[in-house]
Amino acid sequence: MVLKARNLGVPIIHAPLVINPQRKKGILAHLTFGKIFTESTQKAEFTEGVYQVGDLVVEGRYAFDAFIGSNLNQILQQKDIENVFLCGFITDQCVKKTLKTALKKGLNAFIVTDCTATFWEFLQKNTEKKYRNRTCTSQDLLCSWS
Repeated sequence: MVLKARNLGVPIIHAPLVINPQRKKGILAHLTFGKIFTESTQKAEFTEGVYQVGDLVVEGRYAFDAFIGSNLNQILQQKDIENVFLCGFITDQCVKKTLKTALKKGLNAFIVTDCTATFWEFLQKNTEKKYRNRTCTSQDLLCSWS
């Protein structure tokens, strides 16, 4: 999906949540003792085939919400991006909280349901149901871009 989106000219922005175990910042870092998404380990690397040189990378993120502590808002403003399609992990936390902030900021934001995941299916389905007006599939998205 990301390759096809890139080929269609869709800007790809990665907002990694990377935790420095020596300087834990944010609730996730403290809850996990810095042992998840740990800086300088394989746990914090981009997934092969998803990241490509030239993609935009958000810096400073330390919370579930990708806007908190990061330069995401500045990137969106600099690139004049108003439509945001969220893909990623922990749909009921990271994706949902980022969606809520994006909507509060006046962005046209959506969860791409087949490009998100969480720990339990019922959490995924509950989040999709709650935000059903703000969901789409990668097929819907790419067909509308073509």
